[in-house]
Amino acid sequence: MNNMNLPSSAEESSLTDGDSSIIIQNLLMEFEIPGSQGVLRVIDDVSFRVGNGEFVAVVGPSGCGKTTLLRIIAGLLKQTSGEVSVVTESPHTLPRLGFVSQQANLYPWRRVIDNVSFGRELKQWNGKWTAPWKRKKIRDEVMPYLELVGLKDFPRYFPHQISGGMQQRVNLARALAINPEVLLMDEPFGALDAQTRENLQDELQKIALSSDASIIFITHDIREAVYLADRVIVLTPRPGKVRTSVRVPAVRPRAPEYQLTEEFNDLVRLVWHDVHGESGRQ
Repeated sequence: MNNMNLPSSAEESSLTDGDSSIIIQNLLMEFEIPGSQGVLRVIDDVSFRVGNGEFVAVVGPSGCGKTTLLRIIAGLLKQTSGEVSVVTESPHTLPRLGFVSQQANLYPWRRVIDNVSFGRELKQWNGKWTAPWKRKKIRDEVMPYLELVGLKDFPRYFPHQISGGMQQRVNLARALAINPEVLLMDEPFGALDAQTRENLQDELQKIALSSDASIIFITHDIREAVYLADRVIVLTPRPGKVRTSVRVPAVRPRAPEYQLTEEFNDLVRLVWHDVHGESGRQ
């Protein structure tokens, strides 16, 4: 392999605050162990940045803190120590974060279009039900996101009437409908069959290209990480630390045939060796 495929820590360190949408510094996360005085350290001194509009995949062994890291960035967990900054368009506003989990978690009593509308309705919540005229306006505003994920013909369906892959598309559309500055994705395709997964990977590439959002994508699938991301961050076994950061030089979006190239497979081998704590560099 040539040097352009080696970890890009120097490239990442050149990002300034103005170039970064997410800044993580010396992050530490510990959980109390029930019935004892001890603690379980899950994340240990993790630092990295995500550039504006960058797509970063995070891989590592099971239990290394990938999902915990994402939940801290989303504000769902409070870290033990360290700093997490999500840079916003205005310093006086909260960041717009979209979160896509492995399970679609759609509201079964809401139609597809109303599930996608939910985030916008919530932003306008004032203790009263959304007025019908306002709800129609929101539905009209979010319809393009259903079209973006290939579901323009299904707005009136209920979740139980569509497939698991389609439900996950609704989940993605719901996150995109708030026009997120940062999109956090926790193994969103992990529960899907291989063909649906490949289709959604290609859909996500198109969506990422049309969006200004920075993306952090958690996955156990090394091939998926290399195929989708600008950069792959590898965490060590628990407690998770950043082992390497590997740049994928191919321009996005990538055709499926990219996965047949020598460059792609060299990168997959490199990341595989890093995940398993072995030296795979030549």
